[in-house]
Amino acid sequence: MRMIVLLVGATTTMTISAFSLPQRTTIQMSTTTSNRQRHRHCAVTEHGEEEVDEHANVDFSSAATTYTFRDSWSLITLGDLHMEDDMSHHEQARRDCLRALEDYPLLAAAVSSENKQRNHRHKHENVLLDRNSIRAICEKPGGSLTEEELQILLARRKNRFVGSHIVSLGDLGRKDIRHEPGDAGTTKSFVDAKAYFDGFEGIPYDLVTGNHDLEGLDEFDTDEANLRAWMDCFDNKKTPYFSRKIGERTLLVGLSTVRFRDAPYSSHEVHVDDDQIEWFHNVVRSHPDSEGWKILVFSHAPITGSGLRVLQSVHVTNGCAWLNHCSPTDVRNSFVRIVRDNPQIKCWLSGHFHLSHDYQDALVQAVPGSPCAFLQVGVMGPGSSRDQKRQSRMLRGCGGEFLQVFSINHHERDGNDTARVRLDATIDLRLGQLTYEEGDDRSSSSSSSSSSNGSSGTNSRADATETETAAVTAGKDSDWFQAYVPQPEDGCYLEDVDGTINPNGKTVCWWHMADGKVLGLHEGQLVEYDAETLSPLGVVVTKEQLAIRSKSNGNNNTGGGVDGSDGVNADADAATATPLRTKEVLVVQNQSTLVLVDDETRDTEVVHPNADGSYWRKFQRNKKIRLEEKAREEVARRWMAQNTVAK
Repeated sequence: MRMIVLLVGATTTMTISAFSLPQRTTIQMSTTTSNRQRHRHCAVTEHGEEEVDEHANVDFSSAATTYTFRDSWSLITLGDLHMEDDMSHHEQARRDCLRALEDYPLLAAAVSSENKQRNHRHKHENVLLDRNSIRAICEKPGGSLTEEELQILLARRKNRFVGSHIVSLGDLGRKDIRHEPGDAGTTKSFVDAKAYFDGFEGIPYDLVTGNHDLEGLDEFDTDEANLRAWMDCFDNKKTPYFSRKIGERTLLVGLSTVRFRDAPYSSHEVHVDDDQIEWFHNVVRSHPDSEGWKILVFSHAPITGSGLRVLQSVHVTNGCAWLNHCSPTDVRNSFVRIVRDNPQIKCWLSGHFHLSHDYQDALVQAVPGSPCAFLQVGVMGPGSSRDQKRQSRMLRGCGGEFLQVFSINHHERDGNDTARVRLDATIDLRLGQLTYEEGDDRSSSSSSSSSSNGSSGTNSRADATETETAAVTAGKDSDWFQAYVPQPEDGCYLEDVDGTINPNGKTVCWWHMADGKVLGLHEGQLVEYDAETLSPLGVVVTKEQLAIRSKSNGNNNTGGGVDGSDGVNADADAATATPLRTKEVLVVQNQSTLVLVDDETRDTEVVHPNADGSYWRKFQRNKKIRLEEKAREEVARRWMAQNTVAK
């Protein structure tokens, strides 16, 4: 029998006598053609000729350990698409993703028990299914092919990329609403997006809806009709959610938002309905950890308790940061409870914030006792980025042992116009350990860098001390850029609250009210946090409401912007006025009553909870209702202009 040689590392080879496939399974395999793969022992010149690495001693004579690709895969995750008039950057990003898949071939896992028992860092110790190993399979006599080799050859006819898959996190149409085809949520935006995804050379893909995908207000009267048009465009999807098996024991699961017009508050809340939640729970339970399943979950917005960086004056203020942000607590936190109770959930990827991967709280393990890693996914278009960076995620799984997390940096290019691909972290799926790559150049975060989550995860940069600035965020200052997330041991918790909360200008603190609600002061405003996960929910009292200003400068506008965009800062105008002093915040009567006091006039204002018991204010109202009100106001203005008789 002819032997197959696959490369391990940069200069070492390993011989394989046969592939192993315990049960029949379809694996998509193919050749690669890159001339930059650092793991390969054979490169292709610009003239199409092969150059063999003299350090790679190809040996077809010796027997070796059996390897399998039955649960190995590569996955590209695309953040908010937001197509633009000039699609050159998106097309460039698509080429970058395809190039990354070529340059990082599929990893095989050893079948031997000895390999499974070893506790090692998974870097260059696993074999690669690259162009040369594919050729070796093709050259074997048909009678000597193993079952897995036959599967590889059959799959190669359908797709030249190795075990690859793509998931889009939604928000397909252009971000600026012009009230014409191509706007977010219109049929044209869906058709154009499908053409873009189809350009990934036949790689299968799945997608979920984002908040903007149901924003086709000029074309559709209902959320149901808008959602139906989205599903019809993408091969007549039966449901807006999906599950797909991409390996022997690896499952992708996607959850979609289903409402925009019917939202009680912000239309940009990413809302998963009860039917989806029940379906999700059933899917997770039917793929248990005890049977070796690994589940990767995708949603447009992250869940409460994820620990990901969130924009305080955008998504927190407007009540659209988390999945089901405005839902009752048990519904909002149902996702993190499912994660906590099911260790087979290994990763949860989300977009929505238009932030890059270059912050420590863009890739974290944050749920106590859970191995699940939460990943922020950036954007591809320059018009969508909040920090001037364009990135996509690539994940590479290896036989249930580990997976690698990469960033494809579309904004960083070498002299050959090739995007820089960066290994961010490795996740040991057996131990639940998240290990950041040494030399990772992401910035440290002040909020969740410790990743103290009670799990067995490892955070090699937990003690990083470099100070992050917001200089790259288009001139916006640091308090715009991130919300403070309380931690049990952060030194800011007030145990016994009785009287003034913010003496001497204390800027960061948090405490429990008697009813169990969690409130805190951060950057001069009063914020409510989810009592179970400590995720920020919303602003109770803004900086402008706490500041006492002169009548000429006073401006207490705290309503959401009328355009319904994600980037509304409701108090931008008021922030330009100079405060005379700041009201005191008091908690009295056994932590049951919240009071604001002017220390000079002794005027008091009681902050009452909402009807549902929460304190945070829903500033941004339903966009459809706001647009209808705006239209009526415009009608009235024009009528007055036409019918006013000059005196």
